[in-house]
Amino acid sequence: MPINFKEVIQLFREGLSDYLIEPINASELIAATQRIERQQSEIAFNPSKFNLTNRELEVCKLLVAGFNGKQAAEYLHITPATIKVHKSRVMRKLGVKTLPDLVRVVGY
Repeated sequence: MPINFKEVIQLFREGLSDYLIEPINASELIAATQRIERQQSEIAFNPSKFNLTNRELEVCKLLVAGFNGKQAAEYLHITPATIKVHKSRVMRKLGVKTLPDLVRVVGY
């Protein structure tokens, strides 16, 4: 039976960690949870499901990779204002309001 990581994460959020027998390093647990969430996001994210254009997907990937608007604009040879337009459309289509939320949804 495959592990349902979303359920495991939810159990930890609800206090499962209080019942662990062995001592555990909190930062290791957080890092492991983040890795699992990224893996789940990568599996779940399908750009075509959100009707992203090729350019919107390019901008999305750059933003998730840590580029700021100016850097993304220079990389794609477009203006920072155009990046803002693409970013706002991507965020609207994905139903997120902040850049960290975008990173969590896309998880590249």
